[in-house]
Formats: sequence, C-alpha cells, structure tokens
Amino acid sequence: MIETLHTWKLLRNLRSNLYRSPGEIQAIQDKLLRSVVTHAYENVTFYRRFWDEMGFDARRFAGMNDLERIPIATSEIVKEAAKRGELLARGVDTDRCTYLDSSGSSGIPLRIWKQEQEERVRRAVGLRIWFEHGFRWEHITAQFQILPGPSHPLQRFGISRKLWISTALPIEEQLTQFLDAQADVVVGTPTALRQIAYAVEDSGKKLKQPSIVFGAGELMDVETGRVVKRVFGIDPVALYGQTEVGYVAWQCERRSAFHVNADTHIVEVIDDENRAGPGELGTIVVTDLYEKTMPFIRYSTKDLAIASTSPCPCGRQYPLIGSIEGRASGSIFLKDGRMFTTRSIVNRMAETVKLGRYRIYQDGMNSFRVELVSKAGYVTSTEREVADGNLEEAVSRRLREIIGDVDISFKTVSPWEPDGSGKTHTVFSSVSTPGLNTERHKNKL
Repeated sequence: MIETLHTWKLLRNLRSNLYRSPGEIQAIQDKLLRSVVTHAYENVTFYRRFWDEMGFDARRFAGMNDLERIPIATSEIVKEAAKRGELLARGVDTDRCTYLDSSGSSGIPLRIWKQEQEERVRRAVGLRIWFEHGFRWEHITAQFQILPGPSHPLQRFGISRKLWISTALPIEEQLTQFLDAQADVVVGTPTALRQIAYAVEDSGKKLKQPSIVFGAGELMDVETGRVVKRVFGIDPVALYGQTEVGYVAWQCERRSAFHVNADTHIVEVIDDENRAGPGELGTIVVTDLYEKTMPFIRYSTKDLAIASTSPCPCGRQYPLIGSIEGRASGSIFLKDGRMFTTRSIVNRMAETVKLGRYRIYQDGMNSFRVELVSKAGYVTSTEREVADGNLEEAVSRRLREIIGDVDISFKTVSPWEPDGSGKTHTVFSSVSTPGLNTERHKNKL
C-alpha cells in the first residue's frame, strides 16, 4: 500500500508537468541529466571507459547545453557491454531488483535490471498516458501479451482489474477470453490488435465497445488502424517505447504526432550525427533520465522517425516526434539515393495485401524477393481479398509503383513460425544503409 501511495504521488506530479512551459521542462531535464551523467561516470564501467576513449569529460559536463558533446552509444556496443556485466551500476544487488528481457527480435536480447524507484517511474509514466486518454480505476483492461505481467494487490478489490491474454494461445481461445472480459481498455502490439479485431469480425459476435485501445511494441500501421476502428469503434492510440527505456512517447487524442515524455526522457532525432530538422528523417536517440541501475544515455535505438518542432493543438507543451517510421534494418535504400522506411512501404501496400501474408527482402540495390503465404495457410477476414491467382501480379505492380522498376522474384511459403516477439516482420534489407542525409531524404517518404 505504501508503494501504491508513492506511485500515486509521482503520477500526480508527472501529470502536472504536462502543461509546464518549455523553459520549465528544460530545467527539469537539466537537473536530471546532470545527475544521471555524474552517476554513470562514477558507477558504471562501460560509460567511464567509453567516454574516456571518446574524449568526453563527464566531470566538466554543463547540462542540457552540453548534451550533444556526449558520445552516442550504439545499441550494439551497449548490448555487448551488458553481456560483459559492464552496464550494471556498481553495488547493485540484482537479487533485490526486478528485470525485463528484450525480445531480441532486432538483435541481441538484453536483460534490463531495475530497482524500486525505476519501477515506480515506469508505472507512473504509463498511467499518465492512460489517464490522459480517459482511463478510470474502475475500468477493466484486456492486455495481449505472450507472458502475463505481475498482478497488483488492489486488483483483488476490483481496482484497475486486468486480464492477461496470451498471444501464444490459438486465436479462437484468445477470442473467447476477450469477449468474456468485457474490457474497457485494450492493450497489445498492433499485430495482436489486428489479429483479434479480424477474429471478432469473422466470428460475427457482439463485442462491448472499449473506451481506449493502445498499440505498443511495434509500428502502428494503416491496416491495423482501419480494422481496429471498424471493429472496436475507436481509433487506436500508438505508444512508442522500448524494453530498455520504457514508454518514450505517445499520441494524444488527436492521434497524429507523438508527445515525448520530456520529464523522464530526452529524445533526439539524429541525422548524420546532427539534429534532424522539421520534416526530416533521422535515428531516434534516447536518454533515460531516471534509469541508474543500467543507464541508457544518448542510446541509439536503430528506430527511424520524422522530426517535428510544431506545437500540438492539444495544448500540451512537450516536444513532438512527427512520426515513427520503423527500424533502419527494415528500410529500403536504392542506388539513386531514395530511401523507403517500413512505414512508407507497408502503409502503401495495405490496399493490395494484408500484413502477415507477405515479406519483402532486398538482396541488392535493384534485387528484391517477395514471399507470399499461400491462401490455404492464411486466415482471411471479411474484407475483399485479392484472388490468389492474381496476387503475385498485384503485389509486383504495387511494389514497383512505390519503389520503381526493380527486379522482383516471388516464392509461395507456409506461414512463418512465430519468433517469440509477438510482432509482424515485413521488410528486410541486406543492403548497407549509409548515414542518413536530410536533404536527400526530406519529404521523400
């Protein structure tokens, strides 16, 4: 109960921050950033070694004005440091910590250790997003996840009740549990939301309309948005975060740009080591201002985004990310300099073929393979499908409309085995992507 009161107090403070001025928000960031940088240099082997090697003197760090002097740490070197035990702060007893494991779907899996204060911040940040979308303590939540999360003692008294629905179950069992839940709030990856929405639609059964639908853990695509709106009667809210750093940004009621949790994270969109300008593409670099057990400071996520500086008409003063574009490894780069992100591809393919039925592989600058799941191994919905006999032709035509005249081969395959992440993987490229160039990629997505 004491921990619940601590979380509630922190939640109240975080909610009050939403309408602070940009100057007040930067002051909060400055204080927290100085603290986490000092802590990391003094207590984390990786940062002392890495920063010394890169010529960054953390002892002379001057806060937010010095942010760009901190060397960017790529996900590869951070995860290798974690494997060697160099990312864990000195003196931490992991027996007194909780942990989360990253799925490893984007590279090396990573175990994230957290102490009580960090757990509290993550819970409060998540609750703030929920409350901003109308969440109430009496609401029932259905959360789709491979493994169930921890329960809370207050749930025994009917407060914030939650049903965990395993996405490892057959879709028929997920559907039965979901319909029985009568949920007010639905949470899951866009893949899980899309699959349960199609299942509800195909069953013809009556569904209680939820008040809120949250999609997290992967790119929110056009197809998922449409089927969720059609079946659940409400547009999904896209959340952006990672296991390493928790929830970083979220859509408000306008369902457009992403509000950065600027009082707990610093987010930069970086292009060729420089800050991307409005409308330009770059890599998301995150600094977690509260994580001290395993700090993540100027951590390059490999996720791509469009930068934005325009204020949101909703009135909240937090900085914005224009859009989340998917992972760099899921982007197509052509020899004429054009680049196509996962988001730009899957959204434009949505009119032709459903997600989960195709994968696109770029083997060379002009060489592509497309795998299509045979209709016999694919669960269709009530939407009109492209007939199997014409699917290759339709996909080929659409893909060339998007990226131009390239070589495309096709292969019919059985459904891919789940990889444990609960996500849909669609675009793969073996072509090395050069550093992003804002002038080349601006407004070409």
